[in-house]
Amino acid sequence: MRVLRLVAIGLAMALVLAAPMRAIAQEAPAPTVTGLDGEWDGTLFMGAGLNLRLAFHVATGPGGTTVTADSVDQGSYGVRLTSIARDGDHVRIEFKRAGYVIDGQLADGGQSLVTRFTQGGQTLPLTLKRLSPGAPSPWPAPAKTATALPTNWTLPSDDEIRRLLAERIDVQHQGVGIVIGVVGPSGRRVVAYGKSGREDGRPLDGDTEFEIGSITKVFTSMVLADMVRGGEVRLDDPVAKYLPGDVHMPERAGKAITLVDLATHTSGLPRLPTNMAPKDPANPYADYSMDQLYRFLSGYRLTSDPGASWAYSNLGFGLLGEALARRAGTDYQALVKARVLTPLGMASTTIALTPDEAARMAVGHDSSLRPVENWDLPSLAGAGALRSTANDLLTFLAANLGYAQPPLKGDMDMLLSVQRPTPTPRLSQALGWEVLSTPAGEIVQHGGGTGGFHTLIAFDARTRVGVVVLTNAETVMGADDIGLHFLTGSPVASLAPPAPPPPEHHAITLAPEALQAFVGRYQLAPQAFIVITRDGDHLFAQLTGQPAYEVFPESPTGFFWKIVDAQVSFQLGPDGRASALVLHQNGRDLPAPRAP
Repeated sequence: MRVLRLVAIGLAMALVLAAPMRAIAQEAPAPTVTGLDGEWDGTLFMGAGLNLRLAFHVATGPGGTTVTADSVDQGSYGVRLTSIARDGDHVRIEFKRAGYVIDGQLADGGQSLVTRFTQGGQTLPLTLKRLSPGAPSPWPAPAKTATALPTNWTLPSDDEIRRLLAERIDVQHQGVGIVIGVVGPSGRRVVAYGKSGREDGRPLDGDTEFEIGSITKVFTSMVLADMVRGGEVRLDDPVAKYLPGDVHMPERAGKAITLVDLATHTSGLPRLPTNMAPKDPANPYADYSMDQLYRFLSGYRLTSDPGASWAYSNLGFGLLGEALARRAGTDYQALVKARVLTPLGMASTTIALTPDEAARMAVGHDSSLRPVENWDLPSLAGAGALRSTANDLLTFLAANLGYAQPPLKGDMDMLLSVQRPTPTPRLSQALGWEVLSTPAGEIVQHGGGTGGFHTLIAFDARTRVGVVVLTNAETVMGADDIGLHFLTGSPVASLAPPAPPPPEHHAITLAPEALQAFVGRYQLAPQAFIVITRDGDHLFAQLTGQPAYEVFPESPTGFFWKIVDAQVSFQLGPDGRASALVLHQNGRDLPAPRAP
């Protein structure tokens, strides 16, 4: 969530700039675009305190106008984008390889770009500021890139793993605590470094509980496979078959959304339902109900045919978990425990924590390493509600790698029997799992992220090595690169420390009649408006193309978002009504007069 953010569980592999990235040669000279040369800086607010610092470098030469991008927090620099175009004040930047578009309007006398960043069916606001000529970049310079490892590379020792984790936490300040689990031909081991964040000082170990976010999707897919193999459902069943009769599932071109479409992110449904309006941004899914979900589905119109194209959808997997639970006549937690977790002996993987599990639960932290609340997902549980431990997840990987004879081997095999393409090169989508083709071989993986945790499980069936990465901070990278380093020998990223946390703001109370003076429509750019509405003693702000989120008063005319580092101040006219507002974000003050 951000100036006006969407809530995200987990990150699609193509997140902004997939790393490692290489420059892309254009097939023909680029067109010339005037008036945009220079460095444009901004922060993309991904949600739950997860931010990406971005820089776009626009340069015009004999070959036309080109644009390259830096994603500081992903350690990716100088990536050649596909195209940039301008029509008056309208600017559009496209990067086809990662599947994203930046589309918006010039503002602030041509020194700011107020845009919408769209990727994988998710749209986020992004405001870019043009760097003054000769001024230093606000972002840190690229860190030294690690060298590739030798071809005779072997799994690191526990001491080497601990050294990598200490570097990530103590030097790069990109984590609070990390637990790594490795399973392979020589057995399984767990290495932990850092802090759990608990007041009782309980150390991290293989039994520490973490929110695993979107790794839950793999277990939802395991339930699907088990029910398919048991003859209870079919992959090509329309999902509508398992929903209440008064729910009208969207269709397109006569095609219904099927269970396999949901399990491969090809349903055509968006990343999240647009009628989410969390009362508590720190726990954004907690109050989203099944009634809201069903109302959204009944009114949604698909923009692509089911099964036709990939777009990451938490909504889709949450719906899949609900449909399967309804078919089985139970709730999601009971279903996944009965069909998957209990047969595999994963006793510490759950949604609702027992007192013992709660005592082992790590404290989550945001990307600025501040403690945050745990997340609850009552209506979208199949997308990301599970908590687990390194030991339990190693048990799951060991079963996938054949180190045990699990009762669910047929279900595990079925997950990889269906694969559909994604926009990310060398990445295909199986049932739940993602399959990444690397020079070292095929890696089966899935990551997860909630408001305070960043996680990864992955394995290489050829080498029979699997890795679990659990961190209690939702930083952009987490320790995913360290996990993939074990499997592929790929270099470990050298990351810049995160940006300092924004200053704290404290809400005051204003009377409803005082809030009414701010209600209206304010023009930020030719095609961008901020609409202010009131619901009782609550004020909401909505940027064009985004959901409405509450803003909180800190003075009689000043408000702030809790979900992002941004503020808005109102200017009052002679009649006591606001005549204009100013949006304060990314070091810029963007005026917006009241529109008719």
